[in-house]
Amino acid sequence: MGAATGRARACGAVLAMLALGAAARYLRRSLLTVAVEGRSMWPALAPGDWLIVRRGGVPRDGSVVGRVVCVRAPDGRMLVKRIAAGPGDASPRDGAPLPPDAYFVLGDSLEASTDSRHFGAVSATAIEGIAWLRYWPARRTGRIAHAPAAPGS
Repeated sequence: MGAATGRARACGAVLAMLALGAAARYLRRSLLTVAVEGRSMWPALAPGDWLIVRRGGVPRDGSVVGRVVCVRAPDGRMLVKRIAAGPGDASPRDGAPLPPDAYFVLGDSLEASTDSRHFGAVSATAIEGIAWLRYWPARRTGRIAHAPAAPGS
């Protein structure tokens, strides 16, 4: 009976490690952690804030304007910005409608932001995900506020 109990425990430990590994892989594919750099999203987000971002791009239900997203800039940098306009909306830059799959992103603090005013609209594939939770610093922990209004207004 002792040997059988030992094998059962070993089997249970192996299964637990496999489950933990599968959970870690799932979290890496579905979540991203990002540090806010600079003051472009002030006062909503401050330099040094750490965010958890839900991967998966933007929702297709039209509820994108005002969402805080993590976007890959054309130069490869990861930026945290707010969506100011989505496909079919008037571009804040020139008033022309944005093409399908194009998003205009802005920082909340326009004078401190490098955003779509500088590099143009971004495609949905450049949007890594939607900011979900600020987890650092501890005193500012909480869900990210997604404003319905355009940033900088």
